Amino acid sequence: MTEVLIIGASGLLGQHLLNEAEARRYSLTGTYYSEEVAGLERLDLTDFEAVKTMIAERRPDIVILPAAMTSMAECESNPMRAMMVNSEAPLVVAKACRSIGAKMALFSTVHVFDCESGPYAEDSKANPVNILGRTKLEGENNVMETLPDSLAIRTCEDFGWNRLRPKENEVTSIVHRIRCGEEVDLPVDQWATPSYAPKVAEHVFDLLRKDESGIFHIATSSRLTMYEMGKRVCEAFGLDEERLEPTKLGNMGLGTSLPRRLCLSTTKIEAKLGVSMNSFESCLEEMRIRH
Repeated sequence: MTEVLIIGASGLLGQHLLNEAEARRYSLTGTYYSEEVAGLERLDLTDFEAVKTMIAERRPDIVILPAAMTSMAECESNPMRAMMVNSEAPLVVAKACRSIGAKMALFSTVHVFDCESGPYAEDSKANPVNILGRTKLEGENNVMETLPDSLAIRTCEDFGWNRLRPKENEVTSIVHRIRCGEEVDLPVDQWATPSYAPKVAEHVFDLLRKDESGIFHIATSSRLTMYEMGKRVCEAFGLDEERLEPTKLGNMGLGTSLPRRLCLSTTKIEAKLGVSMNSFESCLEEMRIRH
């Protein structure tokens, strides 16, 4: 039976990877870090010796690494930890995988690009403009140089139900805030191709089954402004659209300058797997049914 280790299985992507692996009847080990989750083992990704020991002792066939620092603001305020988590830890994992002959899949981000044009293909020139993007790009390079047959999966604005932790994403935040009677400011000048976590997990395991390697983008087929995303969420969940407030990115009082075009091209993975990416609307409908 295939042994899979998911480092960061309590996060949004991690828990859906866990669900997908269970559905495919893999033998599983999953880890958490800050918030205890029943059935998962604690692992600090910055404790490199602990990481190496777990991989050496479990000897998994596949190691999947969704664990990361993904907040732009947190990366800017703590660049040293961002470097450890996003750049150095993936290198440690890659070397440990190489020593036992394991396959590795790393998760990365649209922020490896400057996000001023897009949609970006896998071979578009990387040009990160923030610490999140720089550290994630270095993590990608570390892994691919150490273990060339690895997968690097880039996603954008991940969304879906988070069953294990209270952390929100763009979609669940809109749902919960409007249900609580709040108004939600959303920019009309920031675009995204959001990534639906359950579908990301499905496609990743399909790539692993085919023993693919290299960089792949996974996102929905929809390219929308954040305000348009909010309107689609309201339509799907029967929420009051009047609670949405269209605004400009520069008026939102955010300390970190935010990129405007968080958009990924998925042509490569569609051709490789022979599938079409789901629309944002169809993923919201699935969320509504599964709520």
